[in-house]
Amino acid sequence: MSNEHPRFAPFQLDFSNSIPLIVISSQLAAPSPDSPLEAFPDDTAGNLSWSQERVHWQLLMQDPPAFIYALEQIITKRTWPHGWIAELTDVWLELAIAECVEFCIVSAFKKGLPTPCDVALTALLKNLLLDYSVSQVFELLGASIDDAADFTERKYISQQRAESFMVGACQRRADLARAEGATIRGLPRDPMLGRTQASHVLHDVFFGHGEAGFFSAIPRA
Repeated sequence: MSNEHPRFAPFQLDFSNSIPLIVISSQLAAPSPDSPLEAFPDDTAGNLSWSQERVHWQLLMQDPPAFIYALEQIITKRTWPHGWIAELTDVWLELAIAECVEFCIVSAFKKGLPTPCDVALTALLKNLLLDYSVSQVFELLGASIDDAADFTERKYISQQRAESFMVGACQRRADLARAEGATIRGLPRDPMLGRTQASHVLHDVFFGHGEAGFFSAIPRA
């Protein structure tokens, strides 16, 4: 899925759809009518639809260059309004969850396994990301998916039990590592899932630590 241009965001829908909707509802930008025709796919229900990967955007403020310059100055000087650090840390967690969900979906598919239900998986990831980086969570997820695939093959269990087994195995691995103080080395990004524009903006532009955000645990408040 990697290509010359970074993807906008992980394909986890709650995250990938939320940022454009915030931008549009705040009247900062909107899809441009000059976008290529394929950016507006047909919708069988007759609703307006658009592809955020293909659409062109137009800024809606009166003086876009001045707005961008002012924003750049605020970001560079770190003279941020009260509450920005907490809000950006929340975005870091949301992005981390979306990246982990994406990794889990792809890794489980490769092993012929279903993805755990959203509620169980999100609860698991919120727990893991209290102490571990996205890279380390990738390792925990990958090992647990391997365990679930092996257990499914040996025991001929149902897909639903395989989902539960994977979540439980991952939580047990994390709990054991915490109790023993074991080091989780972590995994690199999956070649199919390149770093997204959302990651670049958050970690390079705002936090200024770049891809270290992938290998670092999210700071606690």
